[in-house]
Amino acid sequence: MALLLVPLATSTAWAQTFTGGVRGVVNDSGGVVPGVTVTLINEGNGASRDAVSNDRGLYDFSAVPPGVYTVKAELTGFKTFESKGVRVNTQQFVTMDIKLDVGQLQETITVTGAAPLIDTSNASTGSVIDSRQLEALPSAGDADFQVRATVSSAAKCERCWHYRSDVGIDPAHPTICGRCTANLFGAGEPRRVA
Repeated sequence: MALLLVPLATSTAWAQTFTGGVRGVVNDSGGVVPGVTVTLINEGNGASRDAVSNDRGLYDFSAVPPGVYTVKAELTGFKTFESKGVRVNTQQFVTMDIKLDVGQLQETITVTGAAPLIDTSNASTGSVIDSRQLEALPSAGDADFQVRATVSSAAKCERCWHYRSDVGIDPAHPTICGRCTANLFGAGEPRRVA
């Protein structure tokens, strides 16, 4: 039995992901450029990954942990492209198209202070917060933050399973609502087909 529980527990942990991604198209003045080596470098720990643009110029880095990255693109006959400070947040997929200029590999074009990249492929948003921000969030123990709960006076009808305030209104049928009581011996409610 324990052997069955371990795979089930680990599969649910894998389903909950916090990583993001970086993807885009590499092009030059004439169109897309296949075969470009694109490197993603984590500025916090120096870890790097490589991807090669396909025949449509597309490159993709998936399962990227949140952080700040440098994106670098290199191909013989073109200047090296480098963009620093690319921020990847939780479950955010950054779309970053790269434009290569003709030149020598030793020449580098560095992009810094660019406008923030917008993820047009996903409507959700996420962010990484540090421990200071987490501690500043309101909690149930704070006087400024109160949770208000109200108790419903409705009871559950045993026939239709809706919670209604008129359950037990008919003493002959104390466990069902007024609507169900009216339909017990009558023609029932009219059904409408959408």
